Amino acid sequence: MIEIEDLPYSLDAFERRFLFEEFDRRPGAKPPALLDPRIHFAIVCGARGCPPLATTPYRGGSLDRDLAAAARRALASPGHLRWNEATRTLEASAIFEWYEADFGGPERAFAFLMRYAPAATRASIEKAGVKAIWRTIPWDWALNHVEHPTGAR
Repeated sequence: MIEIEDLPYSLDAFERRFLFEEFDRRPGAKPPALLDPRIHFAIVCGARGCPPLATTPYRGGSLDRDLAAAARRALASPGHLRWNEATRTLEASAIFEWYEADFGGPERAFAFLMRYAPAATRASIEKAGVKAIWRTIPWDWALNHVEHPTGAR
């Protein structure tokens, strides 16, 4: 729990208020103008299914570049993007389903994926004429931890 201007916030409440502007994700709702869906690939929980954490802090002067790198890093991983050229099936992170409204709907979620997917994957998807995410990749909720050399976590 943290306090900001004498108001208590859990990490979840902080994220909803300050990163997602209290966006109500009901079907058809338009995301707030300042909501940047790349944040889903940067600020993540500690589950194995989450996008990888950045190794450096996010800073105002490089935030746009850092968020783009976070999205690209995640979509370069088979845990977040799988393209099978032979079967023409495109699987993507559950983030695209759970937060579809944050992207502006399924078409914009696909456009986002295409913008940040690796170039070779993007070219292959375009060549195949695929225009939508086929299904989402199952999420791994197991705790993502790294063993410390001393055995401590």
